[in-house]
Amino acid sequence: MLTSLVLISSLAVTLAEPVEYVVDPAGTEVYALVLKQGLAAGLAHDHVVRAGELTGRVVWDVDQPSASEVRVSFDTASLEPDSDEMRARVGLPGNLSERQRATILGHILDEDQLHATAFPTIAFSSTAVEGAGPEVVVSGALTVRGVAQPVSAPLQVVPGPEGGLVASGSFTIVQRAFGYRPYRAAMGALAVQDPVEVVLRIALREP
Repeated sequence: MLTSLVLISSLAVTLAEPVEYVVDPAGTEVYALVLKQGLAAGLAHDHVVRAGELTGRVVWDVDQPSASEVRVSFDTASLEPDSDEMRARVGLPGNLSERQRATILGHILDEDQLHATAFPTIAFSSTAVEGAGPEVVVSGALTVRGVAQPVSAPLQVVPGPEGGLVASGSFTIVQRAFGYRPYRAAMGALAVQDPVEVVLRIALREP
């Protein structure tokens, strides 16, 4: 009996308590790959669109990931399309002018797309975390344009600097699921594909 109590006490000591983190902008990056289609696709560009500063709160339980919670968001208007740095990093050819980037951003934020003036925030709130060790799947509701849709993201969560964590991975969304049609022009001859791949690296630190 005494031995059992000692073992239970020892186990309780070794189990880590859930830790609350905030997003560290310095090590965080989220971007989307928006690919072209249509008969005149050769006249258009594939795009990489980076989100601005991500904010949020994460409660992470290393011993029991299913008890973890993730809530993050960023301003829709903070999106930045096609910087030279990002295009080179993801392997997209060519650079765009400031005027081209401004036009693309205008289309992205327009009323028939993300409608940033009416829906200023894009947010994610988790409903489940599954897995063990560094490999987990975080599921939850992604809210875009005021519409919440379920998404699941396979992530690798590893220790970061100064006791923090770094989560990285990717997932795919379908634009029509959020209540708008992907951008198109010239009667659809110039258009972007409905699926969009979202790539993320989120650094977390204790407050």
